[in-house]
Amino acid sequence: MLLVWRLTIWSAVVALVSCGYNTPEEIQEGKAALEGMRRERKREEFTTNRIFGGFQTHVGLYPFAVYLITKDKQGYEDCSGSLVAPGWVLTARHCKGSGDWDAIVFAGDVDFSTDRVFTKINVQIRVTATVSYYRPPTPDRLDHDIMLLHMYRAFEMISGFVGIIPVTEMRQYPEHFNERCTVVGFGLRGKDLKPETGIQKGASFMMEPGPNCRFPGIDINGLCTFDVATKSVCRGDSGGPVFCKGEQIQMGLVVGAKYKNCCFEWCGAPVWKNVHMFVGYYRDWIEDAITPGARGRASFSGSREAGTPLLVSLTGLAACLSSCSVNSPVFH
Repeated sequence: MLLVWRLTIWSAVVALVSCGYNTPEEIQEGKAALEGMRRERKREEFTTNRIFGGFQTHVGLYPFAVYLITKDKQGYEDCSGSLVAPGWVLTARHCKGSGDWDAIVFAGDVDFSTDRVFTKINVQIRVTATVSYYRPPTPDRLDHDIMLLHMYRAFEMISGFVGIIPVTEMRQYPEHFNERCTVVGFGLRGKDLKPETGIQKGASFMMEPGPNCRFPGIDINGLCTFDVATKSVCRGDSGGPVFCKGEQIQMGLVVGAKYKNCCFEWCGAPVWKNVHMFVGYYRDWIEDAITPGARGRASFSGSREAGTPLLVSLTGLAACLSSCSVNSPVFH
């Protein structure tokens, strides 16, 4: 009986190693995305991408943090995001490109920089099916740089590798909000360091209310930090989760930075501030999207069925802000 049990377990392990959690189509899309990003980085001639400063992470520390590679007619880009439900990824709206697009999402590891991701049984790869944007009930002047991606196939929740992060229940934060918060994203470890994409990193900052940002479109729907003397978010971190007080409850998501010299040149260039969305402001919309019918779907629009699963085009964080008059905190 013991022998039969061991054979059963061994067969299950062999099957898992052989098949993993991904379909052949998902693996094919993942490989095309990584190859496209490598070509894009060689062509761009600059090394940017990454939370500057901060700390290294390890597998299982932030199992809800995901890496996105996207493609549109302009080429490939990368962003970060978070799993808020097995089939749903929360990220920054500016990550979407133009025209036909789709996104490949990688989860289950902290290093998606090499082809080893296709031999690790803990790595999961999914393709985006639809995208949903927040639409305020009435027109306003706020910048709602947030979107939800719905996967063709939900991620498998695997303890220590892939999990979800709950969204804060706070619809508004205290007037004098000031908390130490952690940001997680993917990109470079610093200037001129290799590999150029797909490495997870974290950093902690003192967050302040959005009105303190004094940035167009950012008010009670945002958060910001001026704690950027030795660390900052960078290109590739867009959409990455923000959570506070050591509690893995999502409070915000990364949308951009304002640079002192008005133009991004490298990871670590002088920064005035980092700007983020406050996801509590959007909690009702997020609930309605991932739980259809819970509150009606009048506040969300822009959902699109992806024809062939191309790859999405998410404009990664921290590229070049071309002038001081930029009206949006996004990184392209």
